[in-house]
Amino acid sequence: MSDTKILIVGANGKTGSRVDSRLQDAGIPTIGVSRSTTPTFDWTDTKSWPSVLEGVTGAYLTYHPDLSVPEAEGHIRTFCEMASKAGVEHVVLLSGRGEEGAARAEQVLKDSDLDWNVLQASWFAQNFSENFLLDGVLAGELLLPSGTSREPFVDIDDIADVAVAAFMEPGLRNRLFEVTGPRTMTFAECVDEIVAAAGFPVHLTEVPLDVYIQALKDQAVPEYLTELLSELFAVLFDGRNAYVADGVSEALGRPATDFAQYARKAARFIMRSFARLNTAAAIAAMNAINTMILKSPFMPLFFGSSIVALLMLLVGLWHWGEPGAGLAIAAGLTYGLGMFVVTAAANVPLNNTLARVSGDEEEAERTWKHYLQRWTRWNTVRTIASFATLNNLKFVKWFVVGLSGIAAWSALALYLAINGVWMSAVVEKGNADDFYEWAVGEINLKSKGNAALVLLEDGAVTQQFFVGSQDIVDENTLFSTASFSKWVTAMSVMSLVERNAVDLDAPVSTYLTRWVLPDVGFNNDEVTPRRLLSHTAGLTDGLGFGDYEANEVLPAVEEELSNPRASNAVDVEIVVGIEPGTEFMYSGGGYLILQLLVEEVSGLTFRDYVEASILNPAQMRRSSYDFLAHLENASASYNLDGSRAPAFQYASPAATGFSSSASDLSKLAVKILSGDGGVLSNASFEAMRKPHGFVMGAGIWGLGTILYAPTPGGDYVFGHDGANDPAINSTVRLNPDTLDGIVLLVSGHPTLASNIGSEWVLWQTGYPDFLSTERALRSASLPILLGGLIVVIFVFGLARRQA
Repeated sequence: MSDTKILIVGANGKTGSRVDSRLQDAGIPTIGVSRSTTPTFDWTDTKSWPSVLEGVTGAYLTYHPDLSVPEAEGHIRTFCEMASKAGVEHVVLLSGRGEEGAARAEQVLKDSDLDWNVLQASWFAQNFSENFLLDGVLAGELLLPSGTSREPFVDIDDIADVAVAAFMEPGLRNRLFEVTGPRTMTFAECVDEIVAAAGFPVHLTEVPLDVYIQALKDQAVPEYLTELLSELFAVLFDGRNAYVADGVSEALGRPATDFAQYARKAARFIMRSFARLNTAAAIAAMNAINTMILKSPFMPLFFGSSIVALLMLLVGLWHWGEPGAGLAIAAGLTYGLGMFVVTAAANVPLNNTLARVSGDEEEAERTWKHYLQRWTRWNTVRTIASFATLNNLKFVKWFVVGLSGIAAWSALALYLAINGVWMSAVVEKGNADDFYEWAVGEINLKSKGNAALVLLEDGAVTQQFFVGSQDIVDENTLFSTASFSKWVTAMSVMSLVERNAVDLDAPVSTYLTRWVLPDVGFNNDEVTPRRLLSHTAGLTDGLGFGDYEANEVLPAVEEELSNPRASNAVDVEIVVGIEPGTEFMYSGGGYLILQLLVEEVSGLTFRDYVEASILNPAQMRRSSYDFLAHLENASASYNLDGSRAPAFQYASPAATGFSSSASDLSKLAVKILSGDGGVLSNASFEAMRKPHGFVMGAGIWGLGTILYAPTPGGDYVFGHDGANDPAINSTVRLNPDTLDGIVLLVSGHPTLASNIGSEWVLWQTGYPDFLSTERALRSASLPILLGGLIVVIFVFGLARRQA
């Protein structure tokens, strides 16, 4: 099958992703396509088909929205004709059972000159864990139509296995396989199996079909899906499909997977934990875990134990033939290959792939399923390798002693790294001219668009630099600041606090009448303005608000709160997902709630109140929460490659819609550093930079304020950064000890302002800021390695002398 290439239509779907993965594992090249891929495939746009059919020998087809719709027959006919002309030999079509429309589409494929297979599948078991029934299962309250007959629910993994077998075994071609589970079940019996496997209660309520459909509409389920479910429940659950077929055993030579086995698989510990989150939140949680591991004692233990294993292997080879040498070699090999190599070659690439997931919802679903399957597999390998290593060790005591020594040294090295011992600033401390020249050089080297830089010393502007790749940029040029907007929003909330109009520790619901925070089981009264400002209110949206084109009508703040447009294009909800006050979790949604609070308490629009309370007192005449209204002197938007990008607007100005100039932000910085009280009182600004959000015990966030690093005077370098597409980056950072500051606005590089700001913090304080913790930890790599080698040599010498 060296010249085989399989097209997967619907490669991001539940069956398509599994078929794609299995074929690739078998060494068969694939091209996975959908409406969101490049190249794209859309069933309603035949112009997208020829490019994906080129060089393809087989195709796996899933039809969206369902093969039973009237237009499906014509689309399948056109596809077969085009596929035949393109040289495609074999098509496997996923279909349903007992659907007249689907049967007509199937017949079109059978009548074509292509080899074919039709997989008539019963209802998917995974509808309970990967589709529209999941929310009800996780909520413990499942609503379904009454009066439905029994159904032999099929495990999607069985469907994928049959499809792959059809492609790989020529003797299976030109056959219809009716794939079902091994027994018929009612919805109630399915719920009982899920409860038994998952260990948490799920209550099933069965209602008449019309009541169920109305409930779907009330939950804003898309109309096409509501109509489709209405038809499926009315027609397919009338008893015509209440039987078991043997398509799985015919194709695979094994029984179909029982629903109980599926339920146990879906409820395994990692699946059960992450299934309680939507895909976007689950990916964010796993990425956070992976990032935390990089900053935890696990890393020195991992590398230290790997060094020990390598030295054991070398020592065993050096003393070949002596007692114990073989065990040392075996222990070194099993641990080195089973832990270090597997982690580096398998787990790390998986983690990197997950970290690069874009905003496409289908891609996120596909990547997450792929990740969980392989993550579990390779973790099993690593566990077995660890136990095998311990079994080979006859000198466990010295292994533990060496590992403990490496761990102790690594912990010390990491502590020193976080305190900047292994890092040095780009220029000598105190030499502002040299730092300015370095920063200008970085901007000229890396910026592909526009930039404005201001340095302050002792509370006054001392250095300025402006550059534009295609535009004239000066101190009055407006830049979009992205999440820097949150700092200004926080100031507006604090102004209401100063007027005794808002209590930071009162439930935020006290001030809201136009929108209600959804009740998902936590105590919403614990969601307070203080916690919203410091990202500790328990909101799990992770927003990142998406942009709106200039000609789009912006939704009202209540509408955006109920249905936010995320920057990663993944559907999220602004809800409390963890116990309020227990941990730091970045939430743009919290600032949209604060925007509504400002409007409701002040009686003004958010823009008008911020202008009156913050911008006018600070004499920030050019700044605005309406970027598109001031384009006459605004920086053009640029992509990272230097190409121009359109200007956008935002329905969430409090979180991401603020625009300002270097001149205006310098005025704000001077007023804050001087403490003249013209914007807020000194007491308010001091309260804003008291730690409230903590990560690994370190205070990183105040009230709407980023705390970058401690200062020698016992305070914090503080301010805020912002980043957004296309390639927008901003930072304002202030040192209350020295009254120095930096303002940097960039359009044309997504991280340049933050990177230069981090170097400024290190230059000012000698400490790396928390945004560059990863770089600080990397600086400890060589000291950990050298110190670990010394510990291993020392411990091995002790062991030999005692032996």
